[in-house]
Amino acid sequence: MKNSTIILITFILMSIVYSIVGSIEKANLLYAASIIFVAGYGILKKEINITHIALIFFTIYSFEYFIIEIFTEKLKEIGMSKIFIANIHFGFQITSSLIATVILIFRVQLSRLITKSEEVSLTLFDGITPWIYIYMTLISTLTAVEYNLDYFFDFKYFSFVYDYYEVFIHISMSAVISTLLSMLICHEKDLKKQTKNIE
Repeated sequence: MKNSTIILITFILMSIVYSIVGSIEKANLLYAASIIFVAGYGILKKEINITHIALIFFTIYSFEYFIIEIFTEKLKEIGMSKIFIANIHFGFQITSSLIATVILIFRVQLSRLITKSEEVSLTLFDGITPWIYIYMTLISTLTAVEYNLDYFFDFKYFSFVYDYYEVFIHISMSAVISTLLSMLICHEKDLKKQTKNIE
């Protein structure tokens, strides 16, 4: 089976799983657990590229999730307006997605800088991962625009992305997990090939 086919099948399966999960809390838990599982696999197999990509996703997710939760609560406590909090929230998501895109574009260079390992290399998946955060940047930007148009100009019929924001986020989560699981499957496939060649 081709690597592209593995990625596609995994993405479809993860999309189905996320559509069944429903609540954002369960989706977040599944997302974090899946990343930790793949990172653990990378550490056990001493596959530095899988480990680094998984840990980058986990760090970005943890940073974004906890900062937004803490900061939003603090803003509510000091009595900031709903529109101010929403724009801070969207602004932070857009900024963190842009930073994540840059980190993933230069993942190989960053990994080499951190570990000095010769095993760090460009993988098929390094070409995919930045696009996930480009997509997330686009969704967050469109949601922010729609929300502000609705709030300031009462554009009730211009809210498609905002109305389905959770669905679009689930798609990006599915893309991350399917990419990571595909890396794992492809690595196992390569290991089996190497074993057969030795025999």
